[in-house]
Amino acid sequence: MMKWSLMTMKTTLMSAVLLSLGMTASVLAAPATTANVSVDSPYYGYIEKLSAMGYLDTMPNGAKPYSRMQMAQWVVQAQDKAQTKPMPKYLADQVDALAQYVAPEVATLRGEKTYDPLKLRSVSLTAAAQISDTPRHSYSHIDRSHTTNAGWQTFGANRNGYKYGRDGNGILEAEISGNIGHETAIALRPRFSYDKDNDFSASL
Repeated sequence: MMKWSLMTMKTTLMSAVLLSLGMTASVLAAPATTANVSVDSPYYGYIEKLSAMGYLDTMPNGAKPYSRMQMAQWVVQAQDKAQTKPMPKYLADQVDALAQYVAPEVATLRGEKTYDPLKLRSVSLTAAAQISDTPRHSYSHIDRSHTTNAGWQTFGANRNGYKYGRDGNGILEAEISGNIGHETAIALRPRFSYDKDNDFSASL
């Protein structure tokens, strides 16, 4: 009886060691941290559509920004769900675009050993128009008891933390993100803009 118990303990211990090694290998295969996706990315809209139409098993919690790995998990859920629940063509195209964007993370979740180095993800040149004679309007009213001062911004004068000048705005943006080592993820968003109020401005 003692011999059987000892063998059982050895078998259990060996199983635990092998399981631990397997888990360690899977963890080492994927970066522990991935960069966040910029909150103005169109991919957030894709995730919201997938959630609203029942293609996600876990609901986005609204605490943006989401990481690239979170996005990849939802891509895998949507792709798996589409095997049994037909997906509209426009939504399938969005899932494909998102899958390409987070391809290294999706490959990791599918069991492949991947590493996503720091690299240029996208470059965009856009034009925006702010049609107004002033970026801000003010209001003042005086009566017998007190003075009321108020003000408001023209819609779109300040979007995602960026100020837009009157009339035309030219904007050049890029996204650089990826991993440096296993524990460090970096995301950079250089942005250059020109308008008649602020002339040339740069931000990172």
